[in-house]
Amino acid sequence: MAGASTPYFTCPFCGKKFRWKPELAGRKVVCAACSGKMRVPAGSGAAGEPVEPPPKAEDEGYELDLPGDQPAAAASPAATSHQGKCPACNSPVKPNAVICINCGFNLADGKRIATAVHQPAADGAAAPLPAAAATPKPEVLNSALAGIGVHRGVDAAALAEDMEAQHHWKEFKLPLILVGVGLLLLIFNTAVMAPAAYSASPFAGTGGGAMIYGVFRLVLALIRFFVQLPIMLIGIVVVARIFGSSFGPIGTALLKLTAVVLVTGGADDFLTFGLDIITGGFGAMIGGIFLWAAQIGVFFVMCIAILETEVLETIVLYLILYFLPTFAIGFLTITIWAMLTP
Repeated sequence: MAGASTPYFTCPFCGKKFRWKPELAGRKVVCAACSGKMRVPAGSGAAGEPVEPPPKAEDEGYELDLPGDQPAAAASPAATSHQGKCPACNSPVKPNAVICINCGFNLADGKRIATAVHQPAADGAAAPLPAAAATPKPEVLNSALAGIGVHRGVDAAALAEDMEAQHHWKEFKLPLILVGVGLLLLIFNTAVMAPAAYSASPFAGTGGGAMIYGVFRLVLALIRFFVQLPIMLIGIVVVARIFGSSFGPIGTALLKLTAVVLVTGGADDFLTFGLDIITGGFGAMIGGIFLWAAQIGVFFVMCIAILETEVLETIVLYLILYFLPTFAIGFLTITIWAMLTP
């Protein structure tokens, strides 16, 4: 409260005094005593201009309600329960989010927003949308988008359509493209890189050895794929349990995991063959650390881009994918050896 010797202004509703500052002149404020809204006068000693009378029910007021300032909304229970991630697409969501911006998933009722198709009428005029169309109401979208600065008046239907297009790209098109890239790497490594690496080796023979080596590496790559894919599936289940993440429907998750395994394995083989060609067959021995670092880098980029995992989640997936089989094989070998040894 302002003293008698300091610049002040008074509430026009209850007479409470507040400190007056030139930069506050014309700003809308709320009286902390009666919650009435007023504008700060242009000079000291005057009463504020009434804007809105105090509410009937006693309400806790604020010292200032400056333009653009919004009170922090309570965290959504659904967003909190999934640790700030959308349960449908695993994208980050605001603590007070109602709708996932990426896929349109409604965190409140657990359903994804469906967009209504606007079909033109026979006479060329646009046919009206049905009253029960699943397009979200503008006020709901504005509430969900307030945290990223989207103002009122957005086109709800267009925004929902854009969200659906982004979701389709990230959940289907991009993983499918990367599966194609992984298959191309598999074919290229089999037909070109493996024979070239064999020919560069000092142990290369004559005849069809290069072709046989290429087929042999193709078989190894396929075995690796069919071993790593179920291990990755186990990995995302473990990550979901530990971190509360979600990777969407099983079909979408398998498509993404296929892309990760194919591209990561294909890039690993490509770099290994390339080093063998350069070093005359000793790439794994000379560039082992480089190959390991490149493998980690490709795996992390793929997981973060496709599965949208956090760094710690990606580390857990990497440990499960590359170390769990090693530990399992080692344990199995020791067990069998102990059984066979008298």
